[in-house]
Amino acid sequence: MRALFANPELVRILRTKLRPRQMLLFGGGTALVLGLMLAGMYWAQQATLSFSLTKMLSTFYFTVAWLQMAVLLLYGLIQSAQAISHERERWTFDFQRLVAMGPRKLVLGKLLGAPSDAFFIVAVGLLFQLVPVFKNIVPPMVFVRTLVLLLMAGLSASAIGLFLSSIVQKTQRATGLATAIPIFLFFTHVAHSVASPGSSTVWHALSPFTLLTFMSEEVINQGANPGFMFYGFQIPLIYGYVAWHAAIALFFYLMTVRRMEDEEFSFVAPRHALAAFVFLQAVLLGSYLNPPPPPPPGPPVGVPVATAPPLPAKGLTPAQKRALKNGMTPVQPPPAKTDPAEEKSGAAAEAKTDSDPAQQPDPADAGTTISLNPSGVTVTTVTPVAPSAVPSSGAPVPSSKQPELFHFMNFFALLTLAFALTPSAELLRGRLHRANRDEHWRVLFERPNRLQDSTAIWPMLVSAGIYAAASVFLSSQAGVLNTRAAAVTLMVGTMGVAVAGMLLYIQAYLERSGLKGGVALVAIFLIVPSTAIGMLTAKWDMTVYVSPLSYLGMLNGTEFDTSDLLNTQGLGATWTLPLIALSTAILLPALAAMRMRFLLDLYHAELERERTLAEKTAKEQGQPRTPAVATKALDKLAARWEPVAPHVPKADEPPPLVQEPPPIKKAPEPYVVPPLVPEIKLNAQPAPAAADTPASDGRTTSAT
Repeated sequence: MRALFANPELVRILRTKLRPRQMLLFGGGTALVLGLMLAGMYWAQQATLSFSLTKMLSTFYFTVAWLQMAVLLLYGLIQSAQAISHERERWTFDFQRLVAMGPRKLVLGKLLGAPSDAFFIVAVGLLFQLVPVFKNIVPPMVFVRTLVLLLMAGLSASAIGLFLSSIVQKTQRATGLATAIPIFLFFTHVAHSVASPGSSTVWHALSPFTLLTFMSEEVINQGANPGFMFYGFQIPLIYGYVAWHAAIALFFYLMTVRRMEDEEFSFVAPRHALAAFVFLQAVLLGSYLNPPPPPPPGPPVGVPVATAPPLPAKGLTPAQKRALKNGMTPVQPPPAKTDPAEEKSGAAAEAKTDSDPAQQPDPADAGTTISLNPSGVTVTTVTPVAPSAVPSSGAPVPSSKQPELFHFMNFFALLTLAFALTPSAELLRGRLHRANRDEHWRVLFERPNRLQDSTAIWPMLVSAGIYAAASVFLSSQAGVLNTRAAAVTLMVGTMGVAVAGMLLYIQAYLERSGLKGGVALVAIFLIVPSTAIGMLTAKWDMTVYVSPLSYLGMLNGTEFDTSDLLNTQGLGATWTLPLIALSTAILLPALAAMRMRFLLDLYHAELERERTLAEKTAKEQGQPRTPAVATKALDKLAARWEPVAPHVPKADEPPPLVQEPPPIKKAPEPYVVPPLVPEIKLNAQPAPAAADTPASDGRTTSAT
């Protein structure tokens, strides 16, 4: 803890955000709002006839908790999303990257310091939440769980906001992305609650809204603390929530650190990507490998249950007599009294039915059953039992349906990893400059190196192998290891490798904006073909031939029941798209390798030309100046020199004009600046008069 608060970046941010004046403003405003809300709820409840202090304080407690969650997921997330982009706009981002404490400590200081004012507001709200706890209305463990819930939500939101701030250039864009995330989570929580009310799974532990809702139901309506089944064990939701958000905060923290090291790196390191993918597989398998739920209370299914008291043997209808003759045979309820003519027709129909075995009722149908007892006749009801619906002892029930959610999650996870593991085009070209001419396949399948500029093909192949192993294991445990399981596993795994090869080809072809182009191409592939086929043929079930989303969506539908195996006319709907994905996963990496081979040939041809020119220049400059070398050079010049014949003027040719030489320009005389004040000479002798000065004509006179 001491080393944590010794972080220079954390200290700087805390001194900036938590000044005494700001703390007084935030704390006073929060206390005023919560105090007025508590007083208003008390007066509103007191005015009603059914006043309950316990219910009022518990409602106040969870209302404050919802407000605290909103502050962390909106205000705290926005503050974190502005931490790095704001430094970039102020031109101080490069200076921060050069500090001696390193990117890990720098990002850690921003992670804890950016939402510090939001955490301070939440801390003030916790003081008001202690009132129901001291009144023994809210259990102390609920208060502890609320504290853990808010802390983990704030950390994960801060990590996501920092990552968004590191990938965008403008603070406005980062703020918009950060605002959309909690709105999306809230509507996802509402949709999940409507789809599966009253249940809890490992996915419910991911949402803080769901956990807060369950806690309020536990306290206000005296409900139980819910949990979820995970590998056959009952796990409380708070434990799953902590595990989920700790993993999310760590993953986005590591990605932000990588962006702070160098923006040309891929978004995530291969080892971190594989660790996150293995964590996802463990969660998915744990959500499926659970024993079936216990049967509902009551008599077992398929056991006859008495529905009417014993009837006398006299006065039976013809249908009841036929039932007694055939044993335990389902029949319709006794009809009402009819006239004698109808009875005669019924007797005739009975005789015809008895004589024709093909018209006997099916014993497997459900209905009313009549049995003969010593005391009379008993009418019972039998419910048919399907063979596949009989629960086994703790093992999953075999079914023909594939685990749709498992394949959906892995499909989007592999697509995301393909984008996250692809380096920039500059790093890829730098790697090609260090490679030899015939090393394009080695560069394609290269494992991660220290420079973090390797391609994403090798990590994607490993991820696809992990997914395939998990899919085979889950299908065997669920009893659905069939042709459809192999087809969907092949389609999902090869689709991720194909996207990685496409991005590599784009990065090798373009110098920038390769990931944006990849996003556009993937969106076009997922939307345009299926939409065109559905609109042209008016049969949306035909989109399983081209659309992975339709393929995965129809795993549990009836459209696939007749397309599991290859038919005589060609490939069915089960194998068409997987084979297309397999061919694409082979073709696109091969095209990327050929493109890299072309770039290597160009680069090495240029190097060879420059090397030859440098050697020739060095050889010419390095030769000694001996008489033999000089003579050889003069002979070469003499061989190239052609003598020019002298010009002989003709008789009628005018003489050439004599060009006058240009006038000689005299150098300008230097300009002497006159002094501003005339020079005054002390003790100066007067100059002789002009008349006394003898004229000098240049001749010497002598005295006689």
